[in-house]
Amino acid sequence: MKNLAHVVTFFGKPGGKTASGVNYNSNDLRVIDTQLELIQRSMHDGVIVLWYGDVDPYINEACENFLFLCEKRQMLFALCVDPWAMGANKATMTVDQKNTKWTVLLGLAKPFFSSPAYIPEKYIIDFATGADIPTVIKQNPGFQILRTYVEVAWPKVSAGLDSKANLIQQNSTAIIPGVMHSFSDYDPKTPANSIWGGPARRIDGQDGLFELDVMKAPVGPQATYRQRITFNDYFERTHVERDLINDALRLGLDVTPLL
Repeated sequence: MKNLAHVVTFFGKPGGKTASGVNYNSNDLRVIDTQLELIQRSMHDGVIVLWYGDVDPYINEACENFLFLCEKRQMLFALCVDPWAMGANKATMTVDQKNTKWTVLLGLAKPFFSSPAYIPEKYIIDFATGADIPTVIKQNPGFQILRTYVEVAWPKVSAGLDSKANLIQQNSTAIIPGVMHSFSDYDPKTPANSIWGGPARRIDGQDGLFELDVMKAPVGPQATYRQRITFNDYFERTHVERDLINDALRLGLDVTPLL
């Protein structure tokens, strides 16, 4: 099974949120090349990149640059469609409107699909956009759209839920199972609140046992890739990038673009 790292591409975006200690621009080719070097050194075969479609030119450019450098490095690449790809009015859109937007996005994604770096199955991931994906597939035959929490495992965080057992269960049937070390989305300014609004959420890493137990659990024969959740999401503190930067510095490697 090949390993793919989930990458977010919104750092340095004008008007965007800032994360503590993250000083780079996600669309910078030098930054991306250094990130891919770390990802390769950590035994990952490629990336799943969070994409906002035509809604955000900055993030789209970052995704295009990731694709370009994955081609150069002979790494794998895939897109994950963020809910914000539906547009600024996503909260008031009907399901039919979101389905129509997905058809537009599939058209925009064709240059990505045509790249030799894109995973051969041409999977594109729906990250809970609110569209009716089975209907979208019927309306766009030939496209392979996978859903988070169904075909793509993703941790669920809610009161009273055993997040580890849930992720293990998802992994047993997922085409793309997932692994992570922990989760915490508190806002440093108001730690009781999530940076996204509402109460802060947390999954205890259990001194590394959360990840170890998930890795030890079996996955089904349908699994083709394992997703690292995540490489660099500092807002939800699932990132491994900073540890990899520290390891690289200890080895004397140049990671200046990420510092």
